Formats: sequence, structure tokens, C-alpha cells
Amino acid sequence: MPLTEPQAVKIQLNACGQRVDKGQRLRLALSTAYWPVIWPANEKATLTIEPGSARLDLPVRPGRDSDNELAPFPSPEGASPATIRQHARGFYDRRRHVDLGTGVEINSRRSSIGTETHVHTGLEIKRFSNERFEIHPDDPNSAIGTCHWCQSYSRDDWMAETRTDVSVYALRDCWRIEARLVARDADGVVAERKWTEDVPRDLV
Repeated sequence: MPLTEPQAVKIQLNACGQRVDKGQRLRLALSTAYWPVIWPANEKATLTIEPGSARLDLPVRPGRDSDNELAPFPSPEGASPATIRQHARGFYDRRRHVDLGTGVEINSRRSSIGTETHVHTGLEIKRFSNERFEIHPDDPNSAIGTCHWCQSYSRDDWMAETRTDVSVYALRDCWRIEARLVARDADGVVAERKWTEDVPRDLV
């Protein structure tokens, strides 16, 4: 049943701080989804802000006399990057398009690190991913996400590789997950698993 009365919403913020000076403004963006990062609810929803009565309360840290004595944060520290020998270049490709016949929106992403060797260990590594997310803007239960990942590690006559395929379907009452995992070594397949799981869409 749609909610027509104003609702108070409490959201946990990340551990961060921001100084807002006089005259500056904060922008609040509300959305029912953030496709394809956050998938929509199983029904179309509309958010309404009541002008004049809506209010955003943020935690405020009062100023202290000691604030002016605080030293600035030092530069970040980190280890030197490992020495890598690149044999084949990687790539990154991200696209979004709309099927003008069906209206389905498709987000796709393909990436690879190519082929590289970590000099300090002699380990040769390959990684590849292909991800596709599609949805019809008028049907939140048409969302489908399909991902394929492949990772390979080798050194001398040793090799290990995993291939993973996962598809998620947004059904009205559940998320249907179909997955397949294959692990190989130099002699062939050592493990394989295929499974399906339904996760209830409990929005209460």
C-alpha cells in the first residue's frame, strides 16, 4: 500500500566530516534506485518532498578553542609498487545503450589487466571480466545482471584458473541467482559447481 503520510527517515552516514562555511550549500539527492549499483524495488515508487515542511538534520560538531592548534594530516604512506613486467596490454570498455525497439537499457563493462608477471615472485597473472546489466525503465522486475570473471595464475609448469558465471534476475518476490564455477589446473578441470538460489526480497 502506498505511503501518503510524511515519513521520518534515519540514515547512517559514513565516518567522514566536512566543514561548511557561511554561504555554502548542501545538495540532497533522493532516488529509489541507483542502477545498476542499487537495484530498484519490486514496484515503481515515487518520492515527494513537501516544500517548506521537509527538513534535513545533520550531526554537528561544535567548534573548539583547540581546533586552531590541530596539525594538518601528513601525506599518506604506502609501500613501493611491485615491479611488474607487462606482456599484453589490458583494456577497459564501458558502454550504455538503449534498444530502440524494446526500450531496454543496457549497461555493459569489459575489462582486462592483460598478461603480466610479478617479477619478485615470477607469477604470471591474467584477469578478464565481462559484465552486462539490462532493465526496462517501466518494469523494475525486468532487471537482469550477468557477470563473467576469469582469473589465471601460472609459474613454470604450474597453473591455476577459475571461471565464474553469475546471473541475477529481479523477480517480484525474490532475487534468483544462477551461478557456475569451474576451477582448472594444468591437467584440466579439478572442481566444478553449478547452483541456483532464491533470495527473498524482504523490504519490510
